[in-house]
Amino acid sequence: MNLNLIFYTLYCCIIAVLYFFAQLTLVSALLITALSALMVFRNKFSPQNPKTEVEIDPHATITNVADNITKATSKNAIGAAEVAFYVDSLAKEIDGCYSESESVNQATQALSHNSSELTNNITTVNQAMIQTAKSLDLCRSTPAIGHRANRLVIKLH
Repeated sequence: MNLNLIFYTLYCCIIAVLYFFAQLTLVSALLITALSALMVFRNKFSPQNPKTEVEIDPHATITNVADNITKATSKNAIGAAEVAFYVDSLAKEIDGCYSESESVNQATQALSHNSSELTNNITTVNQAMIQTAKSLDLCRSTPAIGHRANRLVIKLH
């Protein structure tokens, strides 16, 4: 019995089982079966080319294999060089980003420090204004000092 015929029969049985268990639609099953049958009959009725023996030159085969290995090695080396270049470029970019982030960090710390100093200075000025206002109120509430303080304020303007 022909081995191809056994495989084709088994293949058709598998398609029938898949169709039976609703894994294939009827159209798909028929289409697969028809195309498979066409391939089997085409191979069966196609003329067989007589096989001719070809003399193989072992030296030429070794040369071809060596050339193929050389070309593949060259491609691998070029690919490795490209990857190494990309990795080096990536490392430089990461170092640059790290340097820039350090600069931003230092600037942020300086800004925070300046902000703290400004807050302290504003607090000091505010306390001085409050003390000045209290002193002025005290001076105005004392008649002898209040009259002199008013003259001093008028002269300053």
